[in-house]
Amino acid sequence: MISFGPTIEDANSPNERASISSAQKYWKFVLEILQNIPVKKIRE
Repeated sequence: MISFGPTIEDANSPNERASISSAQKYWKFVLEILQNIPVKKIRE
């Protein structure tokens, strides 16, 4: 199993926090992956 995403501190606790700067980097990375998925051509 692989997990990736923003940096989270004290996960699953009342003090849980996420790093905004790491969330921005994560989002840009996900968009880059999605934009580079090849389009499957449908035969006619």
